[in-house]
Amino acid sequence: MAFVDIQMPGLDGFHLAEQVEEMGLAAFVRVVLVTADASDEVRERAEGLGLPVLQKPVSLRDVGVLLRTVVAS
Repeated sequence: MAFVDIQMPGLDGFHLAEQVEEMGLAAFVRVVLVTADASDEVRERAEGLGLPVLQKPVSLRDVGVLLRTVVAS
């Protein structure tokens, strides 16, 4: 599992997730987007790519809920 910010310099989280998919690694690496941007555009783009999103500030509880959700799916 890779937790990546959507606004990383040089390679944002969306592009990283797309590269993971293109390289055939999506079955081995689950990308989780982390962002302070709560806009509908970000949520819709993430949903379109099938990526979970954690909203900053991220709490341990948020991570726990996400992990249970990902493991259950």
